Amino acid sequence: MAPITSVYQWKGRVEESQEFRLMFKLLPGQAESLESHILGLHPYETPEWLVIPVQHVGEKYLSWAMATSITSPL
Repeated sequence: MAPITSVYQWKGRVEESQEFRLMFKLLPGQAESLESHILGLHPYETPEWLVIPVQHVGEKYLSWAMATSITSPL
């Protein structure tokens, strides 16, 4: 996604940074390995990491995703 400007407090100071928001689509059970990989590479000491569960997925899409997904995203 396009760059965003983040304003936040860090170690007692207000910081402002240009950042990119990334979004990954993954199946249940894949979040932990992806999180470990991304956080291991990220330059921030405490990067934002959110997992937002989906309440409903179309059956055709879910079937396709499950049939074509690898066991681990990494």
